[in-house]
Amino acid sequence: MSVVVQFDAAAHMGMIPYMAVLHATCINSDKTISTFIPPLSNDRLLQWWKERVAEVARDERAIFLLLTSASASTTASASAPARLIGLVQLSLRPTSSSETGLHRATVETLLVGAEHRGRGGARQLMDALEAEAHRKGRFLLVSCHDAG
Repeated sequence: MSVVVQFDAAAHMGMIPYMAVLHATCINSDKTISTFIPPLSNDRLLQWWKERVAEVARDERAIFLLLTSASASTTASASAPARLIGLVQLSLRPTSSSETGLHRATVETLLVGAEHRGRGGARQLMDALEAEAHRKGRFLLVSCHDAG
């Protein structure tokens, strides 16, 4: 069982290293094309994610985390913390300098760990992202992600 939460600096700053690990794992293990090419630098990934979090603070970006908690699992202890299993970003920066582009936003970095794919997590993430985009007045979402 998983749940999507919107990244909040006060609650989720400790997740940044896990965001970097998920990103690196998808690139290294699955050959996902996402921002970086191997060999990867942990420091560079961490810095990149810290920059994305700074954009969240400036309301230029929203990040959604797909979490599973031990309490949702029948095999784990109820006291174990939530685990990051996926994420997606919504860039709210204008895609052009034109005022007519303010209804657009960009979907970026949709990642779900390989062991959690095929269970609807990506759809959960996209549903949350689309709801936030609509709330922010962004009715046209653009992306460079491949289907499948």
